[in-house]
Amino acid sequence: MSSNGSTRTPGPLPKAVQDAYALSGTRSGGRTPAVEPPARAARAGVLVPTCDRVAFFEQALRSAREQTWAETEILVLDNGETRGAEELAVAAGDPRVRYVRNPENLGLIGSIRKGMGLFSESVAWCTILPDDDLLDRGFIRSMLGHVEKHADLDVVEGRRVLIGPAGEPLSESPVPPGPASATDYLVSRSQFRRQAFLAGVFFSRKAYEAIGGYPPLATGMASDDALIFALALRRGLHCNAEATAFVRMHPDAESHSAANAVGNIRSFGDFRRYVSAKARACPSLTRAEVRTVERTAKRYTEASINEFWIRRCRDLLRARGPESRRALGELYALGLDLRYPFSARYRLSALFGRLLRVHLERSPGYGRFWDGLLRLRARARS
Repeated sequence: MSSNGSTRTPGPLPKAVQDAYALSGTRSGGRTPAVEPPARAARAGVLVPTCDRVAFFEQALRSAREQTWAETEILVLDNGETRGAEELAVAAGDPRVRYVRNPENLGLIGSIRKGMGLFSESVAWCTILPDDDLLDRGFIRSMLGHVEKHADLDVVEGRRVLIGPAGEPLSESPVPPGPASATDYLVSRSQFRRQAFLAGVFFSRKAYEAIGGYPPLATGMASDDALIFALALRRGLHCNAEATAFVRMHPDAESHSAANAVGNIRSFGDFRRYVSAKARACPSLTRAEVRTVERTAKRYTEASINEFWIRRCRDLLRARGPESRRALGELYALGLDLRYPFSARYRLSALFGRLLRVHLERSPGYGRFWDGLLRLRARARS
């Protein structure tokens, strides 16, 4: 029920989102998917964690409800303070949808860890759909067909189409060719040769429980990488280019927001410790492979922390305004914190910004100086 007492029926997806759907493999000019649908009935679960993003949530829920695979459970975990998500879930009138309101905000990770335990026992394969993302209508059918064809696997990632706030298509994330080991996945992520998103990951519930559930990092930052790595340790990571998820890029997304910068930086450190511990506990990895994972996790953490920091700084420098200045001051203070592995360039930027209020990153010459220095260093090493 809406606040005025009338039942609210979710409307159709905006045209821009429908246009984005048209990019997906199952709706691209009648192309026949390479993956056959599963021969036997299987039950899949879609977990939708949400928190006061009703407009986005409405579209995410509709994309889950419109799955062409009927044997689908949809579980909504609500951290929000408003009743908008509950109204939409009830108004849907869909027996497959179960709504759970958390008595307190558990955060993304807390909601996922709670929600995964609430699916019925018959759910064997799951996917997590953040409330700002979408699934193509044939996502689950295609994924179940893939896991039936390749029985010896625990986790599959699909194709991702990046969309804007209104659902407008932006670009497509490249689909890696063929399976990869957990170590190879981590290496490619540390070198920024591969993108990672939580939407579009399809995994065995049994394997999820075997790794101890969703990685308990400080925030959701890097948690998708931690989950994929842990699930791929035993049997590798498969890709199914016929199953499409739509990942929404918008200013309020955690990866684009300067809010809780300290928590997000801490999360990268948690990632390094989590991945290293999982590698050491994996009996199939040799000592040399464990050392490779530990070195790669260190490089990933350092590169990610620096990339996150400079991206947030540049966004805030463009935004201006009192709130942006306050947040920028916090980022500068964070850049001077010796507990975190910031590069000399960003330490110097933070020092000038914090003490002198001089924003070095606004100067193209400052960036060119450091780029030239890195080229000279690389030349000296070669």
